[in-house]
Formats: sequence, C-alpha cells, structure tokens
Amino acid sequence: MDLILEKDKIPDLKGKALADQLKLFKKSGAPNLQIGHQLTHVNDIQQALLDAIDLYKNGSWKLFDNEEEDKQEESNSEEDFSDEDWE
Repeated sequence: MDLILEKDKIPDLKGKALADQLKLFKKSGAPNLQIGHQLTHVNDIQQALLDAIDLYKNGSWKLFDNEEEDKQEESNSEEDFSDEDWE
C-alpha cells in the first residue's frame, strides 16, 4: 500500500483505509504524527494527514526510500563483520 499524497483523496478515506494511511504516514516519518495523543476521530485523522501532506509538499520532511533504506541496512551488516571474525 502506498501513501496517498493527493489532498483531495483524504476526505474520502474512512475505516481501515484511513487507519492504514495514518500508520503509513507515521512509519514514513511525518513529523506532525510522531508525538502527541493518539488520534481517534475521523475528522482529526483526516486533518492530520492533510497537514502531513502540506509538510511533505513544502519540504519539511521527506519520505524514506525503501531501496535506500535496504542498501543502508546491507551496508551496516557488512561493516559488522570483518574477515578476521570468520574462522
């Protein structure tokens, strides 16, 4: 599932689709969703997603690139062991 970054689609989200988007935005690092109370009302969640989209579009935060993240994890795991560690 991908993040919905089109503000006109957010008001149509309800139920599981809305909850999934909220989780995706949090996981992607939306700064307005990292701290604070848990949102429970549909209107509040929708507004938080709209605010997150604004933050994304004005450059306040960037989405994590899964491919870049995978490369970083792979690089870190290679650095953890040297040839001397193997017998």
